[in-house]
Amino acid sequence: MNRAAFVIVNALMALVLLVIPLTGCKILTGEGIWQEPFSYVTPESQNISSEAIRELTDIVQGYVDNERIVGAELMVLKNRYIVSHEVFGWKDRENEVPMEKNTLFNIRSMTKPLTGAAAQILIDQGKLSLDDRVADYLPGFDN
Repeated sequence: MNRAAFVIVNALMALVLLVIPLTGCKILTGEGIWQEPFSYVTPESQNISSEAIRELTDIVQGYVDNERIVGAELMVLKNRYIVSHEVFGWKDRENEVPMEKNTLFNIRSMTKPLTGAAAQILIDQGKLSLDDRVADYLPGFDN
C-alpha cells in the first residue's frame, strides 16, 4: 500500500469513528432552536478545490471498484462545515443494499486505526519510513 492510500484508509477509519455519529444529532441553540451541528457548504467557500474533492472521491470509488472495500462513507469537514459527504458501494453486498449516509458500522478492532494514526505521525516527523523493516524496531520480527 503506498503512502497516499495508507493516509486515506486511516482518514476514512477516523471519519467513521469520530464524525459520522455526530451528523445525525441536532443541537439546541441559545435561542431554543434545534439545528444541525454542521452545515453543508461548497468546497470553494472553505478554500478547498472541487477538483481535490473529486480526486478524493475517485480514490475511494476506486477501492470499491477494485473490491478492496465493500462500501464507504466519506465526509470532509473544515471549520465545522461539511464540504463533502458521499457514500460508496454497498451496505450489504450480498443483498444488493446500497450504502446510505449516516450508516452505523460495527468495528471490531480499534488497534488498526490507532496504530495507523501513530505510524503516520511518526512518518510525518521523519522517525519512521514505510520502507523500514519491522525488525529494525522490534527485534523479535527478525526471522
